[in-house]
Amino acid sequence: MATEKIHVGIIGANVRYGWGRDTHIPALSALPEFEITAICTSRKETADETAKHFGIPHPYKMVQHPGVDLVSICVRVPFHHQLGMAALNAGKHLYCEWPLAATTEQAQQMRDLAVRKGSHHMAGLQARGARAFNRVKDLVADGYVGKVLSCTMIVSTPTWGSEFTHDWAYMADRSNGNTLLTSPGGHHLTRCASAPPTGRGSCSRSMAPRATWLSCRQILSRRLTYRSPSSLCAVRRRANRWRISRYRRATAGFHPRSRRGSLSTLRRCTCA
Repeated sequence: MATEKIHVGIIGANVRYGWGRDTHIPALSALPEFEITAICTSRKETADETAKHFGIPHPYKMVQHPGVDLVSICVRVPFHHQLGMAALNAGKHLYCEWPLAATTEQAQQMRDLAVRKGSHHMAGLQARGARAFNRVKDLVADGYVGKVLSCTMIVSTPTWGSEFTHDWAYMADRSNGNTLLTSPGGHHLTRCASAPPTGRGSCSRSMAPRATWLSCRQILSRRLTYRSPSSLCAVRRRANRWRISRYRRATAGFHPRSRRGSLSTLRRCTCA
């Protein structure tokens, strides 16, 4: 029996670059349950260009359009709250890239409005649905590797190094909500949170950012003041032992042409 498709409008899918072009449009186009019916960018000419390239019928029309059931937001974090609230107030379902909003208060407002409106809503923490991670999760739960005592995660990220491009400069200011802690930190910690419990005792998680003010960071031809935490500490308690973890950003820079990224390492020590 044929199922009615969910009509999707994407905010932020520029044909020249970005998550919308690279991930949202290809994924939605490959799923028979969805149809992309509208596209919106910051300028009408780029929306028209994207719509023509991908064959999307309605450029620059979004939250009030009757042909849109679900709005997908893939713009910079500072705009998530305003756009998400507009979509929810219009009665649309909402998928929003992570971080959900620039502040916890904004994220709570989006969640509360979605609940009141009865809208389906989801943040882009897709790692917990990845087949590779779920396979590892199943193996651990089945005892394939024995009793797990500790785990080390090493992550490479192309941003938050010693160099920023013009487009990424906003991420050096924590008020914009897209920092080493909130973005890659959130993505990787959600993988840990979705893992099965191991060993004896309960596990409680707490996190506190260690703000390291690295002033005068280089950005192209001008200097940039770094106003977001460059490292964080996470403390987990299991049974009668404290496990102290440090998630630190290395100082290696990022060069767009060579794709060399800064290295984030997770260092752990166990204390009685």
